[in-house]
Amino acid sequence: NAGTYTTDNCTRNGINNGLVSTHMIVAGQIVDIIDKKDWSTEKKYAYKVLNEKTYAIAKKLDCKIHKITLKDTKSRWGSCSNKNNINYNWRVIFAPEYVIDYLVCHEVSHLKHQNHSADFWRCVKGLCPRYEEGRRWLKVRGKELFKY
Repeated sequence: NAGTYTTDNCTRNGINNGLVSTHMIVAGQIVDIIDKKDWSTEKKYAYKVLNEKTYAIAKKLDCKIHKITLKDTKSRWGSCSNKNNINYNWRVIFAPEYVIDYLVCHEVSHLKHQNHSADFWRCVKGLCPRYEEGRRWLKVRGKELFKY
C-alpha cells in the first residue's frame, strides 16, 4: 500500500502484520494508529488467531486447555498456569507470523512441562523449528509493539 512503511514486510493471508509508521494493516483494514484508542477489532482478531493456533498445537500434544485470555501486560508475552490457562499479550498479533507461532508453541509446551527444562525446549523445538528466531525477535524487537 502506498504510504505504508513496514519494518518487516510480513504478510499473512493478505494481512500485513508488520509495524508501520502511521498506519498498519490489521484484519485487511488500514488502521490509522495516530491517537488510536479503541483496539477492539484488533483484539478480536488476535483472539481468533491465537485461539485457533493454540488449540491446534495443544491437539498435537494431546493437551487440554482450560481457558485462553488476552491481556495487555508490559513484562511478558504469554504465560501458562498449572490450571491449563494460557494468557497472551494481544499486541503480539502485530508481530510476524513465525513469532506468533513461537509464542504459541512456547506456551502450549508449558502444558506438558511447567518449567524451562531441556525437555521443555525440545518440545518447543519439535513444534516450532524456527523457535530461536521467534524468541530472538521478541527480545530484540518486541518493545516496538508497545508504541501503539
